[in-house]
Amino acid sequence: LSTLSMLVGTAAFGEVTTGWQSPLVTGNYDWADAANWVNGEINGVFSSDLVGSGKTYPNITFAADTELPDGLNFGFVNAEQYLTLMGDSAPRTLKLDNAIVVNVGGATTKGAIAFGGTDATKVLNIDLNGDRTFLFENWGANFYGAIGGGNLLVTGNDANNANLLLAGNAGCIESGCSVTMTAGRGLYLYGKDKYITGCHRADTVRIEGGFLLMEGNEGSSVVDSLGEVTFAPGSRGGLVRIQSYCNTGKYKNYRLNISKLIREGKPLVEFQAASGALGTTDFGNGSVNVMVESGLDMIGGESGTVTAPVIPWMRERDDTNLTGDGPFERLMTYDSSRGLRVLSAAEQESYDGGFVGPVTTTGANVVANVNGDVEFTGDNTVKSLKVNASGSGGLVATSGVLKVTSGAIDFSSSRDNVSITANIDFGDADGYITDYSQKKSNFRGTIGGNKDVILANNLLRSDFCSAPISMEANGTFAGDLYINGSLGLANANFLPSGARKGRVINRGLIRLTCNDGKNYLVVRMNGLDGSGRITLENSYYIQLEIGDNDADGSYAGTIQRTGGNLRLHKIGAGCQTFGGDVSVNQEIVVNGGTAVFDGEVAASSVTVADGAAIGGKGVINTSLAFDGNA
Repeated sequence: LSTLSMLVGTAAFGEVTTGWQSPLVTGNYDWADAANWVNGEINGVFSSDLVGSGKTYPNITFAADTELPDGLNFGFVNAEQYLTLMGDSAPRTLKLDNAIVVNVGGATTKGAIAFGGTDATKVLNIDLNGDRTFLFENWGANFYGAIGGGNLLVTGNDANNANLLLAGNAGCIESGCSVTMTAGRGLYLYGKDKYITGCHRADTVRIEGGFLLMEGNEGSSVVDSLGEVTFAPGSRGGLVRIQSYCNTGKYKNYRLNISKLIREGKPLVEFQAASGALGTTDFGNGSVNVMVESGLDMIGGESGTVTAPVIPWMRERDDTNLTGDGPFERLMTYDSSRGLRVLSAAEQESYDGGFVGPVTTTGANVVANVNGDVEFTGDNTVKSLKVNASGSGGLVATSGVLKVTSGAIDFSSSRDNVSITANIDFGDADGYITDYSQKKSNFRGTIGGNKDVILANNLLRSDFCSAPISMEANGTFAGDLYINGSLGLANANFLPSGARKGRVINRGLIRLTCNDGKNYLVVRMNGLDGSGRITLENSYYIQLEIGDNDADGSYAGTIQRTGGNLRLHKIGAGCQTFGGDVSVNQEIVVNGGTAVFDGEVAASSVTVADGAAIGGKGVINTSLAFDGNA
């Protein structure tokens, strides 16, 4: 990205010293006309000193295929600018030798940058000319033509509007090329223009912690398709969102066909559809239908019954306005005619507050409506478990084991401190425990199983939620622990260590809330990975030990103490890397193996024991002592 920091003017604000100099007002401008550029130098820069005002629609036209040695850099400031680059009387191609950078400022994020349009004579295709990066910050761009000639990486900041829009009937990534969305970027399948009918948008898509968005139009039904779609964790933790702006009240039918869905790193997938239009009917009857040929990994059952299949790692947000703060989420399923959809009332077995007894149907999708305790007695096997809380009480299942065969457990609450007190066994399924209700939820008892446990809540909030999942339960599960939200660690025995060999993958926030009065409580884990935060914020005494079972780990996140007393001990013979800053008020001791510190280290002292080692490129702001042969 050698030209990502292109020249911008150093003169007074609004005085353009390089790049495009013509006013950004409504009208047509010839790209090749040197009079439009400072000193006649055509360099693709729309600098931050280029200021417009009001709502305008400038069009920049290309009369021939054009090579761009410097790429494109949009940094102008305008409140509502609709800038279109387009072919002149025929389709044209831009050949890139560098990146496209969009960093548009101003009072609002209204407006758009578009390449081409729905008119075939204005199509503007993009030849990447090798693997290329688009850097989108604050805004994105709309592409009505084909993008090809290499693989595309889209990155930038975490602004909601900084999306790559594949628009019209021809906006696509060409066959043989791939697109990867990072840093919370969204891939937007944009069919909003009237009478767009859709197309095959891309063969290979990778979305790392971002969005897959879709939108239809009022004039015609839209059918889009994608080939292989990979969801992976990114800057928003372990969450990927599929979002539809289509709804029966405004838009016609919309259908997206996905050939294969792949999940790397066990992200949670959240689906938001306006007006509850997702999979409500077959295509053609005012519905949004998302069809997936393979990769859903459902836990089987019979649709239409209380044992209907469940997708354990997917939730639908009840969020009509698509604000990201919908009140409750719902478990999801799939069928061959309607695609992805929520479980219906007929596909769930409900129990209200005051119920005492065993679950009626073995393997049912169980809903506990808590306005008082719901108590399941004895051993019970359910497919999924959902707790809806509107009053005091919780779910109690302590007289036996509650086996959840799909691994799906979800809280929806209108109040704090809803609890599940149970001996949970996920069996051979990964356990997915979610709570997006922005209320504090509590787990007590035990959480066991043969595989991993994944926790998620309120991932779209920048603080990873001020109301965590409070874990008072003992952990007996055999696999890894993924934290994709905010965990209040109230029981040190929940983390894998000792006889349990799993890792901790922290992509969110671990709040150390366990304590033993004024005695130091040992919080021990095996290897630590991820890029989240670990904090001690209260007056507790914690000794954090990392590296049990001689585990290795690479943690890019931070460890921070803002209250209480926190020690950090590296234990075991493995190598643990701390990529971010580590700030504790007591000692750091490397008791065994190797500790690598690549960030800034603050502690009362750092000691390396006999036989252990320390390394890294970080800064240690305290005394460093070595014992024996360290």
